[in-house]
Amino acid sequence: MMNVLLVGGSEPWRARLAEDFHRESPVHDGPLVRVDGRREEEQLACALLGWIGSTGVDPSAHPLRAASRGTLFVDWITCLSEGVQRLLLTLALREPTDAGWGVDAWCGRIVAGSSVDPAMAVARGSFSAELFDALDKIRVEHRRLGARGVA
Repeated sequence: MMNVLLVGGSEPWRARLAEDFHRESPVHDGPLVRVDGRREEEQLACALLGWIGSTGVDPSAHPLRAASRGTLFVDWITCLSEGVQRLLLTLALREPTDAGWGVDAWCGRIVAGSSVDPAMAVARGSFSAELFDALDKIRVEHRRLGARGVA
């Protein structure tokens, strides 16, 4: 299942697109779980540690656990710290057949959103080029209308 990158637009625009991708995906029967990368980084890090099988983390007790069978929508992706970017990369590259937590292994889709193009953050050195590549499989960009209403 391919990851999705939503670039530009407003939070509501990215959230609507994430819902659309989820609804039309093979994991549409699972939940859509939204995470704000600016405000919920610690919660995301804990869930990522559980999904990648890090010791000492009980993934069954984590509130983001449900996304493992649905869609994890992480908005404001460029606001994540380097450490959380590495964890998300591990999850983004994981194949559904990898051993995880057995019945609860990660089988979901990642939809990432950003108000700015993450490629610019990669060029500045503040965003992982590897994570950008892993997330940038299906890209939807918001284009502002010009003076005559032409994009």
